[in-house]
Amino acid sequence: MDNVERRNGSTFHGDGVADAAESGIRLHETAVTYAGGEVAALGQPAELSPIDGRIKLRLLVDRTSIETFANDGEASMTSCFLPKKRITGLELYTKGGNVTIRTLRVIKRRASWSVQ
Repeated sequence: MDNVERRNGSTFHGDGVADAAESGIRLHETAVTYAGGEVAALGQPAELSPIDGRIKLRLLVDRTSIETFANDGEASMTSCFLPKKRITGLELYTKGGNVTIRTLRVIKRRASWSVQ
């Protein structure tokens, strides 16, 4: 990884170059994937072509939703789910090749409401 910035969080920005058959990020017991010219979140696919050989993803993650923006809005999708566990990890993976992650930034966002 050329540049990694982490801030305990729920907003993920990144871009990279992939020659893998599939690559993705797993979080909250689900995955956002890129394979065969498509980005998919919770099974919702959208066509996505690399720009200069790279794809760019921005994920906004809340307790029960993931908003995915690819290549600065070329593709976008919102997915809702009910996680089985409250705390889950973050995993980057590839199948059948390699991915070079050029940048990865994780930012913690504060709740927009207060818990009483």
